[in-house]
Amino acid sequence: MTLKTVLTLLTIHVVVLISCSKKDKSFENPHELPNLGNSNTSYGWQYVSNSTNFNGCIDTAYTHTAADVTVLTVEGTDSNGNAFLMALGSPDGNLAPGTYSEIEGAGMVVTDKEGNSFYSKSMTIKINSISSSDVALEFSGNFTDDPSTNNTSFSITSGKLNAVIGGDSPCN
Repeated sequence: MTLKTVLTLLTIHVVVLISCSKKDKSFENPHELPNLGNSNTSYGWQYVSNSTNFNGCIDTAYTHTAADVTVLTVEGTDSNGNAFLMALGSPDGNLAPGTYSEIEGAGMVVTDKEGNSFYSKSMTIKINSISSSDVALEFSGNFTDDPSTNNTSFSITSGKLNAVIGGDSPCN
């Protein structure tokens, strides 16, 4: 399977997930979740965009493998109604600690509280740790509201998230 095919499949996956997602938004704050191997892990997400701090809860995080391609998908929301969907594909089926760009299958869609969607035009995801039960990563990127012109609408820096894979990442 070529990288172009993998990226096309990843893009289709992200579009389908966004258009079909019916998950309720979480309106809680991150908290400590014990008994997952690291009792000091705070589950949730945060990033800085245009000098504004954003943070919230993980709604869902899961992996899916098809045709030897594994995709990690993470969705999160905040109490103001902002949301994101992040996807990271691995053509060899192995998601491991390391740094991934859009060329390696990293992508993200952000939807603001007004319902405007922004698409990553350049993206870096650094997986710090990943197991079958949780993931910790950092991310940054530039986003566009019009992929046909590829203008930069805003940037995300200092992004971090910790999520339970395949289970609840509850918040208080």
